[in-house]
Amino acid sequence: MIFTDIERVAALDSAENLKSRRGQVLRSARKHAGLSARRLAERINDRTAGSDLTENAIYAYESGRVLLSREAAERIAEVLRLPVGHLLVGDPDYAVLPSASPGSSTEDVAVLPGLSHAGLSPAEVAAWRAACTALAPLGQRLVDATGVLCRQLEVPRFSLPSPAGFSASFELVAADARFLSEHPEALRVRDLQADAWYERPQALVEAGASLGKVAGDQYRQLEVAGQERGNCGPLCADAATKLRQEWDRLVTALGPVWQAAHPR
Repeated sequence: MIFTDIERVAALDSAENLKSRRGQVLRSARKHAGLSARRLAERINDRTAGSDLTENAIYAYESGRVLLSREAAERIAEVLRLPVGHLLVGDPDYAVLPSASPGSSTEDVAVLPGLSHAGLSPAEVAAWRAACTALAPLGQRLVDATGVLCRQLEVPRFSLPSPAGFSASFELVAADARFLSEHPEALRVRDLQADAWYERPQALVEAGASLGKVAGDQYRQLEVAGQERGNCGPLCADAATKLRQEWDRLVTALGPVWQAAHPR
């Protein structure tokens, strides 16, 4: 195939853009996991099969100097507990939604799973895809952490005089809620309140923020009860009930976003 100068420049620009986009996603995922590049490389080498990845290799991917390969992305995703497609931006095998071709109609785009507003452009579909792919694993992480906390609160033998026994679980829920609420895509979604087609990612972000607030309130009430009454046990069941309500809301909000991020 013979390329014109314009086509060749466009192809090069697209390749460089892909390197940069994958690098940005990887850097964001690593930071949200609280890992340095060196620590991430160590975990990859310890927990996955393959040739050693170095700290410099991680930085090379993140800076966009080297394109993140599928093999490396699969190993990194395993360590960070993320869908591989979250890291492999631009890989058609991991596309969250089918891309709208220049000749496709707005009706074709509007019927994509989870979209509720007609007339989306290809750029808007790509932005919607990015939001769902980034937020779904964070929502799932918060669902898992909250489920563990609720089970602890519901078991009578865990009804301790002091909430200190639950502190680690409460802190994990708070951290996961914060990761979801403060993710760059979550912040962007919040700024798009007028766009009805973002209502599902928005619902997930709002549910996560609400759960984080309720968890904080419940821990403080248990702490006060432990200090004033010498026993926070009687309040554990009530705390579990309130957290279960928030958990149900979060699961409901996560469903369509997860479906969009993991199409069958």
